[in-house]
Amino acid sequence: MTSPAGHSGIAPSTRRASVCVALAVLIVASFEVRPAERSNGDVLRYEGYAYGADGTNLLYRETHWLHRDDGVPARLVLYRCPDGRAFARKTLREVDGASRPDFEFTDGRDGHREGVRPTPRGREVYWQERSGTPLRTQLLHPGLDVVIDAGFDAFIRSHGDSLWAGVPLNAHLLLPSRFATVDVRIEDGTTAADRAARLRRMKVRLDAWYAFALPTMWLVYDEDRRLREFRGIGTIRDDHGRNREVVIRFPRDQRVAEADDTAWVAAARTELVGRCAP
Repeated sequence: MTSPAGHSGIAPSTRRASVCVALAVLIVASFEVRPAERSNGDVLRYEGYAYGADGTNLLYRETHWLHRDDGVPARLVLYRCPDGRAFARKTLREVDGASRPDFEFTDGRDGHREGVRPTPRGREVYWQERSGTPLRTQLLHPGLDVVIDAGFDAFIRSHGDSLWAGVPLNAHLLLPSRFATVDVRIEDGTTAADRAARLRRMKVRLDAWYAFALPTMWLVYDEDRRLREFRGIGTIRDDHGRNREVVIRFPRDQRVAEADDTAWVAAARTELVGRCAP
């Protein structure tokens, strides 16, 4: 693991939870959208449903809007309580290629913030654990080969032919909480049952000797290379600030082309609640 500025990273014993969350952030934020899906409107909306490890208890929902911001591909995500109230929001803009977007994440429950943003000195990584704690920042080295947040899906698709042919893929993922990068390995884990259902299953794990100590994450894609399911440690903490194992499903029938930007503009202004539980 190395820092965005190229300095030494932290010791393996201190980064286990952060690495798990970093992998999940990059994976579950990602979703491929094909041009045909936006042919009837300028904005595409789709839904994700996050369940507990057993796949039955709904924990939260994700509503994604894909649009263009001054001609730049952009995304807005509202994270919602089971009752529909929004508690967190993420915005992304593909200003430096699809795999290296600027992004901003805010959690209304504890004030946690993180992201990558432009500054007069260059692009900056920032992290605030919660309201009342210091906002930490570090410049992102312009020559660093790194995948940022939802750019993970674009990275996979750019190497899709090899990966789908069974050739393992390595990536360097940005870990904002540590101002560092982490190396991961993506491998084909498709089963006979998956093939019968025309699905492809990918295994994502840390590319290091201590990877055995970290949970493996699984991505299931359909035959059009759209993400259908994620299994692993989730990015969204519970009301007590703890990360948890989740199953996130993205139903094919939950994608809707919208004729204008009314809904996502409203979503960008939606007030975030401080707690989901009663």
